[in-house]
Formats: sequence, structure tokens, C-alpha cells
Amino acid sequence: MNLTLYLEFIKPSVGFSPLWHKYIMLSGMGAVAVLLAEGIDSLETAPYAAYYLGAVNNAISPRFWDLLTVISLLLLCLSLPLSYFARVFPSLSHTAQQARRLTQTLIFLTTDLGAIALGILLVLLFQSGESEYLLAWKALLFNGMGLILIIWLALLNSALWLIGASLYDTAEDYSGVIAKLLNTRILIMLPSYAVLLNAVVYLMLSQQ
Repeated sequence: MNLTLYLEFIKPSVGFSPLWHKYIMLSGMGAVAVLLAEGIDSLETAPYAAYYLGAVNNAISPRFWDLLTVISLLLLCLSLPLSYFARVFPSLSHTAQQARRLTQTLIFLTTDLGAIALGILLVLLFQSGESEYLLAWKALLFNGMGLILIIWLALLNSALWLIGASLYDTAEDYSGVIAKLLNTRILIMLPSYAVLLNAVVYLMLSQQ
């Protein structure tokens, strides 16, 4: 499967434009916030200078992002069976729809925070030395080169957004990878769901 077919396969009904806009706006906001904090910190005589630079190290916690990701995926594991059985039992349709909307809302919140953190990390990457904030994200995702960390975070955050965007849409209900999963035969869907559930449980229990 070439790249064009793969992107078409995972494309949600809203397309990819909202994802690009999210990164441009929120990652840009994170980057500008760091630059402004460093500009204020350069005013060494001002008593508030170090306060704002310290706010960078206390920005979006990688552990909090990880927690929201795990909760989002657990809700996903709940909403998928509901959505599948709602096609057999129409009385479950409203409950399944609300479960997907709740899951989508939390996923979008998580990816918004991830996009802001990505902008912060991009600025910190090109500075001499490693900040506490960069080291904290490395401890969570990739304890190596900063550039690999940023690529890894962007991939994970984007994959999470694709799941969220596919979960609920006012026009098509669900689309993208969620529609592909729910429309597959039960013998294929069950192993896929089991893999997803095991991965989420492992992710939750492996953190220390």
C-alpha cells in the first residue's frame, strides 16, 4: 500500500486540515510562550523575570499528558463495543454516540496539550544544554536524541488525533480507522480489539 492509499485509508471525514491547523496554532503558541519567557528572563534586574522562565519547566506535564492518553484509550475500549452492538440493538445507539463524543472530547483535549508541548520542546531543542522540561519528556517517551523525541511525540499525538476525529462526526457518525474497524467481520474485529485492549492495559501498568 503506497502512501496515498494509506492516508486515504486512515483519513477521517473532516480530513487532515484540522490537524495541521492545530499544530500551526497551538505548537506556535507554545513556541512563542517560551521565547517570550526567555525574553522576560533576560531582564535580570526584574524580580518577576525568573518566575516566567520557571513556568516553562512547569508547563504541560508529560505525565499528565500520558494520564489523559491512557484514560482516552480506556474510554475508546469502552465505546467501540457499544458502537458495534448498537448496530444490532438500536436502543444502544444514543449511549454509544454519547460515549464516542465523550471519548473524542478527551482525545482532542489531550492532543491540544500535546501540540502545545511540541512547540515548547521545539524551541528548547535548539538551545544549549537540556532543560528540565525536555528531560522530563525524554524520561517518558525517548531517552535519547531530542529530535527523535519530538518526532515520536508528533507521531503519537497525530495518531491519537486521527482516532478522535474518526470517532464522531455530525454528518457521518464515525469514519476513518474507526469505521474500518467496526465494518470489518467479527473474526477480524475481535483480535484487533483484543490487541488494542492489551496495548492500553500494558501502557497503563508499565509506567513507573
